[in-house]
Amino acid sequence: MKKQRSIILGTLSLCCLFWTYAEGSELEATPRPRPVYATLVQTETSSFTTNENITVPLGEMLMAKGVAFDKDNSTFTLPRGIYSLHFQFTMNTKESISTPKLGFTHMHLDLNNGDTLVPVVWNVAPREEDNWAHFSGSAIFNVESDNTKIRFVLNRTDESGSIRFSLPRPTTTLDNHAVRITLHEIDDIACT
Repeated sequence: MKKQRSIILGTLSLCCLFWTYAEGSELEATPRPRPVYATLVQTETSSFTTNENITVPLGEMLMAKGVAFDKDNSTFTLPRGIYSLHFQFTMNTKESISTPKLGFTHMHLDLNNGDTLVPVVWNVAPREEDNWAHFSGSAIFNVESDNTKIRFVLNRTDESGSIRFSLPRPTTTLDNHAVRITLHEIDDIACT
């Protein structure tokens, strides 16, 4: 009886050990880079536009880990996770008017071409005397699946004025950009 109990307990122990090893191997079979982060910028002045919906232009990825970037579409691709995003950009109007037409109803992240829209919180600091404004803000958002394509979209309240992403000339330097976005993964989303 004792021998039979020892065999059963030994077999159960081996099964548990094998199961633990298999679980660990399965997790290691799909390693993902950690942490995931990126800094994306627009180094050039954009063209003037009167569009109601504007994709924030991104021309270069300065540093990144685990993030893909498509310059042609101003999109970046993220793996599954929870992210923190911070941004700043400067815009000006073409017209010489006392109040620049830089009003927006919404700023959001567009995940996978409209599958999910994530609102972005922003502040604006206008310089009305010369039709410039500086925008900054942030968002915390979930990416539910790997290879999620994301673009940053602005919705205007008034499309009658021409606007562009640009910096006033004296502030243009190698480290100062018309658009800067930084993002960091702050947590992983467990598989469900």
